[in-house]
Amino acid sequence: MEGVKAGLLEELRVGKNIKALSRAPQEVWTQEFALEALHLNARSLEYAPENLLTNRAVLAEAVRLSHYNMELISDDLREDYGFVHQMVKLNGYALEFASAALRADKQIVNAAVRHSGAALQFAVPALRADMEVVLEAVRQDGLALEYASESLKGDPEMAVEAASQNMAALGFVPAAMLQRREFVLQLLKQSPYSLEYAPESFRSSPTFIMEAIKQDGAAGRDGSILHFADEQVRTDPEMILQAAKRKASVLKRVDPKLLEDRKFMLRAIGLSSFALEFASPSLREDRAFLLEAVKAKGACLQFAPESFRSDRELVLQAVMQDSSALAFASEELQGERYLLPEAFKAVALERREDDDD
Repeated sequence: MEGVKAGLLEELRVGKNIKALSRAPQEVWTQEFALEALHLNARSLEYAPENLLTNRAVLAEAVRLSHYNMELISDDLREDYGFVHQMVKLNGYALEFASAALRADKQIVNAAVRHSGAALQFAVPALRADMEVVLEAVRQDGLALEYASESLKGDPEMAVEAASQNMAALGFVPAAMLQRREFVLQLLKQSPYSLEYAPESFRSSPTFIMEAIKQDGAAGRDGSILHFADEQVRTDPEMILQAAKRKASVLKRVDPKLLEDRKFMLRAIGLSSFALEFASPSLREDRAFLLEAVKAKGACLQFAPESFRSDRELVLQAVMQDSSALAFASEELQGERYLLPEAFKAVALERREDDDD
């Protein structure tokens, strides 16, 4: 009999021939054989004898692998609260084949959607309109919002929760909600990607984009909202500077010509020392430009080419602007103890000259 078992399993493994199980004698169908067969093909339960269709260990593994195996289970078990509760915890989609009474049971449905949010589609309408149940579902899978009641699809809290898990959930939000300024700003706190779902009037509005950048949240923190804004806004130097002030890495996404623009880059560096990292290679090799840059933000010295960090005049100017810039100078200059006092003297002299004027 062991040879028969091995042969059948080999057909499943190599030949993918599930129909071979129809030739299996009943004695072959032990719990161990059934589990091995299921791991090779989740549909193997279709050929199992009736005595295994009540074996809880076999059924649990069968349902875990494919919720469609619930359809092969007796009505008595599909009406059994304890059994169904166990099954939906293993595979939320098993809810589809639970009895009508259990698909209306809040605890059962909650257990199902915690495992698979989209199992919400198999719950009775009353539970698809239940705030607690739907929240559980969208936290597991934002796209489960598709199966919520119309009233909950239009609930701002629910929409934000679903979108934070999967931004594509906004495809199921009523269009009228995406016309609300405050709602879209709230979404942008979660992710700049939500701007893709906003109306053109928001994506092309410099005022709106600036407001989104300035507020706390994801869109403002990294300036990446510009990537989703209308092209005219996205390429506006003033808008880019505001975004770069929050996160200089936004400069990675701008037109390379701007990164070659001396005046623009000096303004950007004035807002953030990190901006020098994204300047064009030609500007970063331009000593005159670097002198102006470190006068604006001494700490940008860290992004200057190595050779310039040994330049005494350039380092002195950087340290005069920001004493911490000395940490980015060459080891040789860091070892010159008089460099800081010299910088402070120069600053004091400049201030006296300003006062005299």
